[in-house]
Amino acid sequence: MGVKKNHGGKRSGAGRKSTPFNVILEVGQACEKMLQQKYVALNAEKKRELLEERSNIAAFHEYIQGIPIAERTAFRASDDYADHSNSMDEELAQLGQANNELGKRSRILTIPTRRLYGYNARIYKEVAIKFGLSPVQVKNYWQTYRKFLRDSSS
Repeated sequence: MGVKKNHGGKRSGAGRKSTPFNVILEVGQACEKMLQQKYVALNAEKKRELLEERSNIAAFHEYIQGIPIAERTAFRASDDYADHSNSMDEELAQLGQANNELGKRSRILTIPTRRLYGYNARIYKEVAIKFGLSPVQVKNYWQTYRKFLRDSSS
């Protein structure tokens, strides 16, 4: 028997066809875009719930934004500002915000984001329907796309 260097059978053109790389790129980009949209929607919901349902921070922010810019310096010297600042500190403490380097509650809110469990399978199905592929093919193409991004960035 001779050494075969090509796979796929004896006939010319027989065997598995290679996938054009532009298809892999399109499928990978579609998957990444859908995942990003799901994260944005989830973060928007968490932010709304955090600022509107669990605290009065949104109301405090609207109050401050309602003060004309020319009057804000005078406002910072008033007793209303001290009350506002104390109220904000109480709200932030209730939400579990860490202290900043000055020892006060940090005014920069962090919204923890966890991995979206179960969303990848949904993305596989949606993209598979869009491109006319099987969900397993979409999964493999997405993995290839991510590997391509990792390799090209380093």
